Parts: sequence; C-alpha cells; structure tokens
Amino acid sequence: MDIQQQLYELSLYAFNKPDSKERKTFFYHLLDHSQWYYHTEKDQVMNQLLSTPFHIQYQQQSLPMAGIGYVASYPEARGKGGIQSLFQQLLSDLKQEQIPFSLLAPFSQVFYRKFGYENVVKKTEIRFDHTALSFLKRPKQRYEYERTTFKEADIHQLQEIYQATLGKQNGTLDRQNWWWEYKQLKYPWHVAFIKKEDRYLGYMFYHMENQTFHIEEIAVSSFDGLLALLQFSKGHSSTCQQFIFSAAPKEFPFVFTDTQGLTIQTKDYMMGRIIDFAQFQSYLIMPSISFETNLCQIYIQDDSAPWNTGTWSYMDQQWVKISEEQLSNVHYAGSIQAWTMFFFGTSSLEELLLTEELQCLSPHPLLQQYEVSSPHLYDYF
Repeated sequence: MDIQQQLYELSLYAFNKPDSKERKTFFYHLLDHSQWYYHTEKDQVMNQLLSTPFHIQYQQQSLPMAGIGYVASYPEARGKGGIQSLFQQLLSDLKQEQIPFSLLAPFSQVFYRKFGYENVVKKTEIRFDHTALSFLKRPKQRYEYERTTFKEADIHQLQEIYQATLGKQNGTLDRQNWWWEYKQLKYPWHVAFIKKEDRYLGYMFYHMENQTFHIEEIAVSSFDGLLALLQFSKGHSSTCQQFIFSAAPKEFPFVFTDTQGLTIQTKDYMMGRIIDFAQFQSYLIMPSISFETNLCQIYIQDDSAPWNTGTWSYMDQQWVKISEEQLSNVHYAGSIQAWTMFFFGTSSLEELLLTEELQCLSPHPLLQQYEVSSPHLYDYF
C-alpha cells in the first residue's frame, strides 16, 4: 500500500469519517500541495501531519504561513512521542524554508501549547430562530440574485469578490486557484450572488440541513449588500426553523431592528505561533518613535524553537537578538505564545500584562504604541 493511501486511511480512522470517492479526491488534492510528515512502524504509517504552504494578509503584506492539518495517530501509537518528533522536525524545516508563521485548528489547545501554539484567531457564531427574520432591515437598493452550486461557481468571480472584501482583512488567506478547487471538491454548498447592472457585488455560501440554514461565508463590500443577501436567506424561513452564521462580521447584529432573538457566541478558532522571530520581525510595522539611548528590549522564551529564545533589541528599525539569556535591562518578557498574540493582533499589551502572559520590568513607548488590527480567518485546513 502506498504512503498516500496510508495517510488517507489514517485520516479516516482518526477523524471517524466514512470513505467515499469525493472525500478521497479532495484529500489527494490537498496532498498534492502539502508536505507530508509521518512516522511508520513495520512499514505502516502510525502518526502523521500535513503542512500546507500559504500566504496570509498581515499589516497589508503577504506573510508566508504554514497551515497544519490532519494531525493524527492510531490509538496504539499514541503516547510514544511520534507526533512530538514530527512537530520538532516541522518547526526546524519551516525555519529553513523561511516560513515565519503557522496556524492550525486544534483538537486540544493544551496539546498544541506544548509546541508553542496559542489561540490567535476567534470567530463569532450567531444563531437565531426564523421568527427573528421579521426584524430584518430591508436594503435601500434593488439587486438581482443569481444562485448556483459552489462546485459550479466561477472561481475567478469568487476570487475577485473575496479579494475586494474579506481578503483585505488582517490574517485572511490568500486563496490560490488550487485552494478554491479544493474547497469546491470538499464542501457541498450553494452560492447566492447579488448583482447590479451585471456587476457582481457579493456572495453568500450556504447549505441546508435538518431544517437549519447554515451561512458559511458572506463577502460583500457594503452594509446594504449584506442586507440584500440576508433577504435571500429569509426566503427559506418557511422550510428552515433555525439559522446559523458561523463566521459573522461585527456589524451583523445591526441588520436587525430587534436583537433579543440572537444568540451570539465568540469562539476560539485557530491557534498559531511565530516560527522564527528573526524572519517574522521583518514584516512588523513598528511605531515611528525617535529614541537613541533607551532602546526597547524584550525577552522571548521558546522551548519548542530555541532559536527564538533570548533578549531582542529594537535598533535601526529591526529586532536583533543580542543575548541568549534574559538581560537585566529588558522592558518586557514572555513566552513565544504571548508575543505571538501581541504582534499578531490577538491581544493588546494591556490585556497581556493584566493576565500576566507578559511581564513588564520597565514600560517602553515602542510597545505601548504598537497597533495591529485583530486577525480574521475564513478557511479551515
């Protein structure tokens, strides 16, 4: 049995998924664009993970990122250090490949913290009964609707809308054509477009299951367009009793004149980590502050990627490691998890100091004035 088939069979077993032609097709499509890490015993794959190279939006730049998925082991291979050795090799390889950041969807947050990952991306889920749609505001303009299946939708049209809307947000994936193809193979969704004068202005991915209308993604450039797409979903209120929007934008509650029927829950979605701070720091946009004698210094502790551990000083508009140890004059100190949350925009300096994820030995305006928008992500790998 070849390795690809073994990886596929382990994924079926570990995630309790049924075998199907469709599932095998999209899994093999992902394998074609990923690096495979696996451990074998007697020619049988026992542990595995996939690392897929992507780029994400970060501070209006394209940041190389490794998306980690399909981390799995057979039960008889668990607890033997197989996955740990794969992650050690992965982190070393990513450093060599100059991929400074990584994201993954955790099955256990505690488990992945062992490898330096931390919760960095949240998403807001909104649930409401079909009766709440009676409070839905109406769009001011008239739009045309076009409906199709996700599999049949024009990738270039989807990409154009995505790049003009969601794809501009901090943390979002730069969706290449192969990734759109993968999503089309994997998800049996429907697509609703809104148009005006033959110009496509937005889309909604959705599917219906057990009298529940699931909105998976809405990409639109205006609030009025959002109202129009939700009016389309309202047309299903006679057959769907419940509505779930799994990744709702912050302005979503404002589409209703009465929000008492909404259940809003913010959930941790993706964990991430800085792989190599020396490479990652080149993407940072630090505040423009003039100081010559009081250079900002931070200490990073990273047990999984020891090349990050040490004291870093900000000089000549870049962070430079000046010692492997924590010097007495550092301004702030913390783990790689805390610094990932700070520099990626998940948590502010004040929040991290309050929760004691970071320690302040002496305040410095460079980090006090650092700002980056909160990250978003609308993909799963």
